[in-house]
Amino acid sequence: MVLESEEMAGGRMSTQMLKDIPIDIGAQFITSFYKNIWNLSEELNLEPSLFDVGNVAILRHEKLFSLNPKNLRSLCMFGGISPLSKIRLAFVLFYKLVMSSRLNLYDLKKNLALDDKSVYDDLVDIVEKESFTNLLDPMCEALFWYDSKEFSNVLFLAILRKVLFCKFYSFENGIGKLTQKISEKLDIHYQEKVVSIIRKKVGVTVITNKKSYCANRVIVAIPGNEVLNVLDTPTNLESQFFSQIRYSTAAYIFCQAKTKIFSNCNTIWLPEKENEHFSSISKNNHVKNYPSTHFSLAIRDSALRKLTTTNRLHKHIISKMIIESFDFFQDLQIDYIHIWDSALPKFVPGFLRQKYDFLDKTQFDKQIFYCGDYLESPSVEGALTSGIKLAKQLINE
Repeated sequence: MVLESEEMAGGRMSTQMLKDIPIDIGAQFITSFYKNIWNLSEELNLEPSLFDVGNVAILRHEKLFSLNPKNLRSLCMFGGISPLSKIRLAFVLFYKLVMSSRLNLYDLKKNLALDDKSVYDDLVDIVEKESFTNLLDPMCEALFWYDSKEFSNVLFLAILRKVLFCKFYSFENGIGKLTQKISEKLDIHYQEKVVSIIRKKVGVTVITNKKSYCANRVIVAIPGNEVLNVLDTPTNLESQFFSQIRYSTAAYIFCQAKTKIFSNCNTIWLPEKENEHFSSISKNNHVKNYPSTHFSLAIRDSALRKLTTTNRLHKHIISKMIIESFDFFQDLQIDYIHIWDSALPKFVPGFLRQKYDFLDKTQFDKQIFYCGDYLESPSVEGALTSGIKLAKQLINE
């Protein structure tokens, strides 16, 4: 039995329909190196379709500079940073690619010595600072909702080679098709929010907003920063570990307008010095042959925390922000706003070591188990991989 607080399953891998238009409210794609998601898709007889990422553009001084993120040669032609910055960054990336080939994203335990620095601290003395301002930080914020100062160096190395040489995929009518298929095979109780999880001498009691349940074992699959809000009398180990977990916040603004901004790119990354409110603009690739262009804007983590302390953003405020920020949208219409209070876990330097220590010490707990992206990597593949590893552990007991 699965207790789901929302009215639909999927979380960050969900698709909602606005009339006949699919919008992905979390993850926009899966990659060719997501081995567990690919295996699950095959098991469910789902065939992912190629997702056209296209070129990425960086907005700088009100001009767009295009870049193919999967082609290092494209970096040489990129006009968003100076020639000296490009040369230094290209050499550094080539060296890091060699290191990246030796790392296993699914088992970084033997590489914890590399988890002592952030991406910024590791590279700041080698590359020009404008490489961070105009490229690396906009990339990190667009993909993970936080910048290179909070991103673990070892995790960056583990995904670098894979990201540069991978292909991107989705499913027909949206990324949520996979979780929809999974939910059809499960006993899910929707709109049951867990209020408290209580250890007993025998079993576990789970109290929701609707009723109470008694179980021999409970798997807690919620964002790591929310665990202590529901866990009654946590152990010292649980208190210490979960109190240190931080997540980025995120908000997607789904819009339509008349615009030509996507003529040479599908995604625009926005350096913070160019726009303090928005981190990226992305075209909805599921929508074709419409009189207006459908797209989403992402509000950056720091701006969202200032805009609201509640779970609401008013359309008229956001609409005014968009109009004041950009002059390339005509007849703007906001269709939907979605806020993630816990978007992605922050893998800050040192967190991987804490994670492995926690997993090693909790593997003998026979009542409450944990899984989630914070125990693997900040992605939907990380969340699934964590669940698979836990399932294997339970089967082998």
